[in-house]
This record gives sequence, structure tokens and C-alpha cells, in this order.
Amino acid sequence: MAKIGIILELDSTYYEALSASKNYPDGTIDVVKVTDYEGGIKEAKKMVKDGTQILISRAGYILKLRSANISIPIVEIPFSTGKLLGELVRAQKQYGTIGLAGTNSLLEAAKEVECALDNKIHYYEVNSAEDYEKASIEAKKDGIHALVGGYDETRYANMYGIERIILTTSEDEILFAISEAKNIIDHINIKNKQNEELNTIFNIIDEGLVKFDEKCKVTLMNQPAAAIFGVSDNNCDLNSIFPLPWIEQIKSAINKNETTLNVLLEHKNNKYVTSIYPFCSNNTISGAVVKLQRFNDVQGMAASVRSQLSKQGLIAAHTFEDIIGNSSIIKEKIVLAKRYSGVDSTVLITGESGTGKELFAQSIHNCSPRANGPFVAVNCAAIPSTLLESELFGYIDGAFTGAKKGGKVGLFELAHKGTIFLDEIGEIDISIQTRLLRVLEERRIMRLGDDKIIPVNVRIIAATNKNLQEMVKKNQFREDFFYRLNVLAIELPPLRNRKPDLEMLIHHLLLRECTKMKRPLINIKPEAMELLYSYNWPGNIRELANIIERLVVVSMHKDVDAKTIKETMGLTISSDKISENAEKSTFSANNMLKSEEISIIHRVLDECGGNKTEAACKLGISRPTLYKKLKNG
Repeated sequence: MAKIGIILELDSTYYEALSASKNYPDGTIDVVKVTDYEGGIKEAKKMVKDGTQILISRAGYILKLRSANISIPIVEIPFSTGKLLGELVRAQKQYGTIGLAGTNSLLEAAKEVECALDNKIHYYEVNSAEDYEKASIEAKKDGIHALVGGYDETRYANMYGIERIILTTSEDEILFAISEAKNIIDHINIKNKQNEELNTIFNIIDEGLVKFDEKCKVTLMNQPAAAIFGVSDNNCDLNSIFPLPWIEQIKSAINKNETTLNVLLEHKNNKYVTSIYPFCSNNTISGAVVKLQRFNDVQGMAASVRSQLSKQGLIAAHTFEDIIGNSSIIKEKIVLAKRYSGVDSTVLITGESGTGKELFAQSIHNCSPRANGPFVAVNCAAIPSTLLESELFGYIDGAFTGAKKGGKVGLFELAHKGTIFLDEIGEIDISIQTRLLRVLEERRIMRLGDDKIIPVNVRIIAATNKNLQEMVKKNQFREDFFYRLNVLAIELPPLRNRKPDLEMLIHHLLLRECTKMKRPLINIKPEAMELLYSYNWPGNIRELANIIERLVVVSMHKDVDAKTIKETMGLTISSDKISENAEKSTFSANNMLKSEEISIIHRVLDECGGNKTEAACKLGISRPTLYKKLKNG
């Protein structure tokens, strides 16, 4: 409810105001009649104290009230243009040469209707009580016969022999002023509500927030910031609490209009992650908001976020430290992958099944600026093509028969500000490739059944064990989609080309499985290890891991011989993959192994075109050892 005060001096205007206030339904209106300025100012101050939100008066009193620094808005009762014209016409007919004394608003209103008068009138602008007598003096000099205006503006006219014509106020004019006052109060109330809401938001935010003006002076500080700086009284000199390095950073950001993110600053031996956001008003820099977070809190938040993502399965568990191997080929791939981690470009990882494509994808994510964001892994081959589109992009309620009530968030949305790993990308349907191409180009998605575009900030890593270039030639894979995927490429080597890493991998896997199953560490005898070295590993590291796990389960002894290895491997592979002639041989186990070893050496030599140095490297043995084995074989 609006609370309005009206202060008047004339009896006639007072009674008009009383009548108008009774006819105004919305709010409380107090009408007060006074006899002098001092009384008017006293009443105005009393009204302000009692909760009056706005004052209404005639021009003369408004000047006096404003000079007394009344803290609430004051509305002037306007003059009706039609009524003003009538008064001026009557005065001119009766007295001839006339003048009009009043505020600028009254004079401007008269100028609009002056063309309807017989003669021009003289104008005397009154802006203060000191101008009242001055107006009459000037009118006397100009030969004015009658001075028209408000009660105060014409009060000295008779003293200088000029007829005085007082403009009265009608009820309609007072109602108009009341309506204007109500509009102002409504606007003020809306602003106050917005300010209260903003202050509430400002104070419930966990981070410290401090607002500076363009001169780098503090104008607002929320409660968390006050707690950081130990401020209990907002009336204290807030600027004195900020160290010089802080002020220099803030000044620089304001002067350059540059947002500064995550700067590490210190205060009383505590570190704070600080961001500075300059803001503008009317295209001019008007200050900055500084966000403060305790460094320990930021670390805790990051750990909490990663914990929540882990519970949802949206986290990359592995890093480059988890990639086992010292061979030059795997080291080269790690260096390349680390280089890819620093940018946001799409990565295509190729290689045979079981070579560790997802391990590299997770490592790239965890080494990137997106490490604290989600990591969403999608096996495109495991999801039917009819469902893959809805899983990737989500859908709205009622998008299709059987759609989940309320709709579903797609995997791209879940990966926002993180990484999505599209494994087995070569298995997806051509139609979905088209939609994925659009996502790669625009970083925007649309849920099934919806017409709204959703921007997504996602880094895409794809992987396949297929030859996509051959698929493109056979029209099984879109050429434009392939080139958009193949921005940064990395091909992982098969295990048969990483033989120097085999012993390290075996030891790592043995330690992991024995620890998991709470068994003593198993020792693989040299002849058994030779058997593992001689195998071609078509399933790569995944196959090796499965065999080691099975070995730990079935092995009854700490030392594992070749027979146990062969039996363990025979559970999943045919014997001809170990040695085509092994089952048919009547030789002893040592002779069998030697024969198989020589066979493997000759096969590798053929692959290397007879280059013994290259063959020795592939076999993971020295060149002298290779010569020795060939000689003894």
C-alpha cells in the first residue's frame, strides 16, 4: 500500500486535495495544510519519519522542501493546459499586458498555448524563494498590468502595483499528481525488491564477492568476503583491508576492461583463488566485481565434484602413469598423446582390439584443462543403432513410444565441460554420423522430439579398430565425418610390436591380480616366459590380462612352468596359435620350445626383410643373442 503525503497552503487547494484523497482507493494519503515554509518543512520531516514514501505539493513549496534535503521524492502538482489557457485569456482581456511567474514546467505549458492568445505574455522563471519578489520587480519594469502564477510566485505583485491573479488547483490536477506519485512508488518498490533479492543472492553465495567502483573503491561486500577479511562493520574503511598487490590487479583489470580469472593472491598467509570481472554502464567501465575463494576450499570442491562424478560413472580413472611400457614405440605414443591433451581438437585413436584405446582417452582427458569435468565413455557397438541416437542426444517427454516420462538427458549433455569418448565409432549408422558431424562442427545438440538447440562444451575423442579409410572407399563411412574426426590421430601399436614391454606388463598384471586375490606373488619360470614371448597375442593387452588373471586363479604353485602356461592359454586359444607342430612333436619340452623359438625368429626375420637389427628389436633381444639362437638352432 502506497503512503503519500500532500502539503498545501491555500484553503481552496487543501479542500480539493481532501476530496481527491477520498476518491483514490489504493493507499494512504495524508493531506496537511500549513501557513508558512517552516511549518511545511517541519510537517514534511514528520511525514518522512512516519513512513511516508513520497510527497506532493505546489511548485513554491517543492523548492523549499528540496532545499531542506527531504530524503524522499517530491511530485509537483501540474497545471492543466486547458485551465491555464482559460486563465490567461481572461487575464489578458481584463488587463491587457500580462506576465506569468512560475517554474519552468508552468512556463513551458503556457508557451504551448500562447498562439491562442491575442498578445504575447512575459515570462518570469522562479526557481527559489528569493525569486518571488524579483519576479514582481521585473514585471513592474516591463509594464505588466497583471501577474499570473501560483500563490507564492505572485505574493509580491500587489506591493509593486500589479494585479495578482492566483492560479488555483483542481481536483483532477491533484488526482493526476497522486497517480504520478503512485507510479513512482511502484517503480521504487520494484527496484527495492530487486535490490533485496540481489543482496540475498549476493550473501548466500559461498564465494566472497566484493564490488569496486571505477576508482577502485569498495562499494559492496558480501558476508563471506567480510569473513575472509575479518570485517564486522561495513562502515569501516573497507579499502584499507586490501593489500597493494590486490589493488594493482583490480585497477589493471578495470583500466583494460579485461576479465582476470583464477589469479592466486595471498592475504595474512592464506591463499585465495581470485577472479576479477569488470562491468560497464552506458558503455562506460563503471567498476568490477571480485570473486574470492580459499585455495583449500577450491581443492575440496574439486575433490567433491570428482567424487560425485565417480559415483555416476562419469570420471576417467586412468592417467599416463598407468600406461605400462618402456619401449620406444609406446613412449612416442605417450609423448604425442600428452601434446594432444593441451588442446580441444577432436582425437581419433586407432588400433587393434585390446591395445588400450580407452586407457589413452582417459589419460588425455585427465591431462587436459577439462580434467575436473565429466568423462563420458560410450561403446557405440554395444548400443543398438535404434537407441544410440536417443542415448547420445536425449529426448523430451513423449518423443516416441516408450519414452521415459519427463524425457532424458543425453550423453552429450552429461559430458558438458568435459570429454565424451566414442568407442567403436566405426560401428555407428550413417544417419547418426550425419548428426554427429553437425555436433562436431557446431557444438550444439537437439533432443529427440524437441525444437530447442542446446549448446554443449564438449571435447570429443573417438576410437576404432577398423580401417575407416577403407570404409569410406566402400561408402560404409561418411568421408566428411571421417575427416572431421581425424583432426588429431594416434595409432596404438599391437602387443606383438611391443615385445620389450611384455615382461613389465606381465609383472604389473601379476602383482595386480595376486593383490586382488590375496595370493603370494607368482613367479613365471624362464621357459614359461619364453612361451609367452613366442605367442603372437591377437587379443593384445586385454588377452594378456585375461590369461594372467586365469593363471593366478588356476595356478597351485608359486613357480609357474611352461606346462601350466600352455594349459592356461589353451583354455581360450587353439594350440596352433602357440605352435602348429607342438602337439605333434615327440621331442622334450625344451626341444619343442627351441623349435618354436627358431620358427618365430625366422618369421620375424622375413617380416623385417632379413634385417637382423630390426628383428632383434621386435623380438626384444640383443643382436648377439639373435645370432647365438640362429647358430644353435
